Amino acid sequence: MRHAIILAHNHPSGVAEPSFSDQQITETIKQAAELVEIRVLDHFVIGKKRLFFSFANKICSKTDRTFWINFSFLMSANSGFRLENAR
Repeated sequence: MRHAIILAHNHPSGVAEPSFSDQQITETIKQAAELVEIRVLDHFVIGKKRLFFSFANKICSKTDRTFWINFSFLMSANSGFRLENAR
């Protein structure tokens, strides 16, 4: 597979732990993406106070300011970010 995506969404409640619905939709998106040869690298659930959950790492973690700057850059529509030959 040459193409890949990273999913992310926030929880307005501020709780970074994924819900059952989050788990289901992540699996559904992964299965659909595989049909068109796209790999889901990760799915982040963003909470309050710099907390986030990573489905790839299966952990809830607190980030530093550098992570948020980099994450914001990657998610911006004008960044031109592309994952080539993602594995």
